[in-house]
Amino acid sequence: MKRGKALIYLVAIASFFTSHAQEFITKCDVQIVRRTEQQLNNLTLDSAMKFFMTFGEECSNNAEFSEYWDEVMFEILDKHPEIYLQCMCELTDKKYRNAILEEIESPVNDGINNRGIREHLNDFEILQEKCQGKVLRETIHALDMAVNKK
Repeated sequence: MKRGKALIYLVAIASFFTSHAQEFITKCDVQIVRRTEQQLNNLTLDSAMKFFMTFGEECSNNAEFSEYWDEVMFEILDKHPEIYLQCMCELTDKKYRNAILEEIESPVNDGINNRGIREHLNDFEILQEKCQGKVLRETIHALDMAVNKK
């Protein structure tokens, strides 16, 4: 009986890792950003997470990527705040999360409607984890900083 449970457990673990490791995510991958942009109307947590994983310091010298990434990230933030919050909570590396908040604070594209997104987030109710409330407060603060820079 113990062997049967152990086998079921191992199959479940293997299935989980197979489904989450199907695509190797590389930093600055424009294809993933493009795919995310195309899926904005039906965005999933998985595709958004892959998108956020493409961001990194090594992309700062790639102006085309940085601008494109910023535009899509602000679209996610505006249209899918709950997915954005879940992704930010799953990003356990505080340094990485802070780098994304800095992007929000100083967007590459001046055409971003920081004030509108901030107002939208201000109305967003957090009914879930503590992490989401903290991330929401940090994001609103970053948007306030961006609005004050204009």
